[in-house]
Amino acid sequence: MGNQVFRVTFSPDGNASGDARGSVIVVEDITAIKLADELNQIQTELKHIMEDAPTLSSAANDILKTTAERLGCDAGLLWTLEPGHDVLRCAQVWSRPDTGLAAFVGSTLNTALLRGSTALGKVWACEAWTSARGVWIQHLDEMLAHVGPPDDFTRQGFRSCVALPIPTPSGVVGVLEF
Repeated sequence: MGNQVFRVTFSPDGNASGDARGSVIVVEDITAIKLADELNQIQTELKHIMEDAPTLSSAANDILKTTAERLGCDAGLLWTLEPGHDVLRCAQVWSRPDTGLAAFVGSTLNTALLRGSTALGKVWACEAWTSARGVWIQHLDEMLAHVGPPDDFTRQGFRSCVALPIPTPSGVVGVLEF
């Protein structure tokens, strides 16, 4: 979504005899309402994708593509927890065909992150994993500017990032990153 959404209501204002005295214009920011509606629609679409898929990995590309496209993101990544290890591995990457992200996809796919990793450009995936809460970095360039030299994320021009844990009753099994 990214842009603010406003509802504008216009009503003429008149006196008792019906003569126009002016008008009332109300401008209301409904961005949060539209975002909540969009997220509910995405959740419904993802539910249908998961109902039709036997496993997370078989649904991964459709999940990443649907979510990224609906949110207006150029790429989506699925990080999965390796059973018996404290490691997140990038299991799937989806990117818009016209973004020129082939090198990024190649360098990111199968990357492993240890719990607590502070690898530049990957810290938010680990934070979502360990805290079991979503992480949103609105101004990625500003956050990474104080950490060190550019990494794959900043070189590709990513401006923001969201990482969402995939919770189960036994704990977080992965992270979706956009």
